[in-house]
Amino acid sequence: MANKGLDKIRQEIEDSERDLKLAKDQKKRLEAEQKKLTKNARTHRLCTRGAMLESHLGDPGILEDEDVSNLLTLAFNQNAVQREMTSMVLKRRRQARLDDNEPL
Repeated sequence: MANKGLDKIRQEIEDSERDLKLAKDQKKRLEAEQKKLTKNARTHRLCTRGAMLESHLGDPGILEDEDVSNLLTLAFNQNAVQREMTSMVLKRRRQARLDDNEPL
């Protein structure tokens, strides 16, 4: 009789270990999928914003990376640009917090 109770506990332990392994495997798959989706979103953002930048350059093919970097440094060092960028970031952060608090 004691063996039946012990066998039952051993079986529950085996079942729990199997379930734990399955859950760990699923977690690993989901984390890999999340990483892939995050990378894809970043790549899309970089391509989109790179295209936006090129649309404002007079002759993007002739300019070198250093030229574009210098131009961006000059543009983003302007006080008005800094204020506007800070304002935009704060606005988007506030909006993100509001969106996070909205019920589904």
